Amino acid sequence: MSDEEVESKPRAANTPLTVDNFMAWKKAFDAEMFELKKKELLANAEMNARLSGKKFFQNIKNLKEVEVELEEDEEEDDDFEEEEKEKHDTVGALKN
Repeated sequence: MSDEEVESKPRAANTPLTVDNFMAWKKAFDAEMFELKKKELLANAEMNARLSGKKFFQNIKNLKEVEVELEEDEEEDDDFEEEEKEKHDTVGALKN
């Protein structure tokens, strides 16, 4: 795509960045990253069909750590969304 084509495109065609749009994207992105890590861990486990006990438990530990991180991120996202809604409600009340 040339510079002229990019400049001639109306900016309204782009999706505006809002808290809701970002949070929706972030949840989808985190879920996608979780699935990729999960597939990677499972592929490693399948590749080493006969794992030692140590490696087996390390893989399980890594998978649990990824799940915990994802849950913590979702909790932070929920807290952030609530704070933003409260701010928005407060600003709306002040305008009235």
